[in-house]
Amino acid sequence: AFFTAYCDAALLGASPEVQEFSKLQGLRAFQAMDADGSQELDKDEFHLVVSVLADPKVYIPLRPFPAASTGWGKRLVQLFKQGITLPGGARCSWDSLVDVVILMEVILAFVQTCIFVSPAGGGEFAQDPLMPGSIWFQLLSATTAFFAAEIILKIAVLGMERFWFQWPIQHRFDLISVAGLAITETICMLSREPPDGLVRIVVLLHAARCLRLAQHVRPLRFLAHLISRLVPVYNQLGLLLLLAFYIFATLGEQLFGGLIWEDNPKLENSAFASSSYFVINFNDFPSGLVTLFTLMVVNN
Repeated sequence: AFFTAYCDAALLGASPEVQEFSKLQGLRAFQAMDADGSQELDKDEFHLVVSVLADPKVYIPLRPFPAASTGWGKRLVQLFKQGITLPGGARCSWDSLVDVVILMEVILAFVQTCIFVSPAGGGEFAQDPLMPGSIWFQLLSATTAFFAAEIILKIAVLGMERFWFQWPIQHRFDLISVAGLAITETICMLSREPPDGLVRIVVLLHAARCLRLAQHVRPLRFLAHLISRLVPVYNQLGLLLLLAFYIFATLGEQLFGGLIWEDNPKLENSAFASSSYFVINFNDFPSGLVTLFTLMVVNN
């Protein structure tokens, strides 16, 4: 009952099916936490339950799979969870299959870029290989359609809550990157003459999809894990640095504001004037922040 009461705020007006699922999840959670098998929770076990429920990194689904009651929904849930069976009995996870398609996408974007920068594709830096009429654009658009269909089906069978909170980095990256690709490619295909910058953004977005493959590179995975653990420390240091910048920029604006301008005779023929450092001043608050930044990185 504790888990159900804990979830009441999120389940107001929920259907009986959702409420029953919540009770079942609560029973499973307490059975998992009942370390001594006594069918009841002592003080330490109850503290563990509360700490797990309060941990933002732990996601406990509050609702059943939206499409799990249908035949196609069950098959898709099984596909996303268990993957596909290859010849010989080996199993390949669905995410591994998607990663293969992403690798093909990155290779296509690389070949398209090579043709773009070489004289072979209608001239060096000619836009023809990047335009919607080119075979490269069409092949990359096909990969975008595949990724968009995969995300739509995942959201349909898993629900937006599970999709957003299970494997949050991967799913959120997929959703944002594929949405950006779908929008930009649609604009390019509907435009008679797509802007040069837009078609280049399409290529960059396709190339950026390779970031998902970084999880398969052990040093990069270790580095990402290390950085994620240091984020709270970076937040504290960043706030401290912002506070120091605010104090010194305010003091600098009051003490040194208005002393530097381009026609100042005291700076004539000086190294400061010859280097055009007039924007480095405390005449206003934003300029003071820039000045402090240049001092922080030990600029000359």
